[in-house]
Amino acid sequence: MAAELGRRSAGAGPGHESARRAPRRIEGLTGIRAIAALWVVAFHFAKAPFGSLHLEEQPLIQMGYLGVDLFFLLSGFIITYVHLNDAGSLAPPAVMRFYGLRLARLYPVHLATLLGLGLLVVVGRRIGMAPHQPEDFRAIDFVYNLLLVHAWGVADDIHWNFPAWSISCEWFVYLLFPVLAAGLLRIRSRRQALFWLAVETAAFALAYALFFRYDLDNKFDAGGFSRFALTRVVFEFTAGALCCTLTGFVDLRRWPWTAIVLMGTAAVALLTATPMRDFAVVVLFMLAILAGSYRGNLIAGVLGHPVLVYLGEISYSLYMVHAPMRMTVGRWVEPRIAEATSTASALAIGAGFCVATLALAAFTYHVIEVPARSWLRRRIIDRTTPRTSGVALAPGEERGTS
Repeated sequence: MAAELGRRSAGAGPGHESARRAPRRIEGLTGIRAIAALWVVAFHFAKAPFGSLHLEEQPLIQMGYLGVDLFFLLSGFIITYVHLNDAGSLAPPAVMRFYGLRLARLYPVHLATLLGLGLLVVVGRRIGMAPHQPEDFRAIDFVYNLLLVHAWGVADDIHWNFPAWSISCEWFVYLLFPVLAAGLLRIRSRRQALFWLAVETAAFALAYALFFRYDLDNKFDAGGFSRFALTRVVFEFTAGALCCTLTGFVDLRRWPWTAIVLMGTAAVALLTATPMRDFAVVVLFMLAILAGSYRGNLIAGVLGHPVLVYLGEISYSLYMVHAPMRMTVGRWVEPRIAEATSTASALAIGAGFCVATLALAAFTYHVIEVPARSWLRRRIIDRTTPRTSGVALAPGEERGTS
């Protein structure tokens, strides 16, 4: 399934009914999800089980943590488009419906991977195979993960299925979104939309220098992980939301998006060795999201390739299962890669591991993610509320979730 967006109407913000017409497919934005997920997976796999190949020394791999920033921006863009009117009304039934739809999308795969890891830990301890890092599998952190609050300051580090910290952050901004949406609905002109996007970008740039210290990667010093993680998601989700708002007031369809994104990529390349690298990449992501949301440019065409679209569809499952694969099968694969008699043999073993990870992600998507989401919508949400079009574009986002 590809992502869907309603057609935009220049001069009417996404909060106006005139901007909410018949949905159309935006394969390019689903393709962006694939790139973000694969980038994060490469970042983690380069450390283990592929550490002996020294892939983590490659600059592009080193920057893989920024895939999460792309997810956060994309989430803000799509959630705003799909839910601005209902959540922004602040009407209790609409807000609770929004929360239910978001939870129905986030929770099933999160719960499945968490329970799977819990079962492995319990069985492993019973047969004398303790986890490699027992402190990462404490019972209290299991409870925090169940409640989706594990990135809210209750824990000092990332535990259990470690990529799920971003899912906890997503849930945090979802809870705040109705207030943000109410504010966005007060934007009534192009000038206001541009002004608030500029203010947000400038504030993020200032925070990037003074708070994040020119590095968006997770920080664990002095127990400050949650402060950095939540600030990161709030800034980027809001930036994505404001980009979406801007599209309602400015007709961007005829902009030379291919040239714009290529020039942005060149600028990032020039800034790679400077402290502004991460911030420049985030700005490039904003441009890529806007380009991917409009048909007729090369960027959207490449991102809309069927392979990328399918990988984008399974990207949430891939994001959630790759760490358990690394912690289990990866421990068996790692020494075999290191002891391989040739580079070709090591690459063949690594390729097999990657294929197995993708297969598990596809299985999880088709057997757990889609059926569970449909079941929850049917049993909990769709019986009491009308259905509207939905979009799937970030961890925790998928078509049919709104």
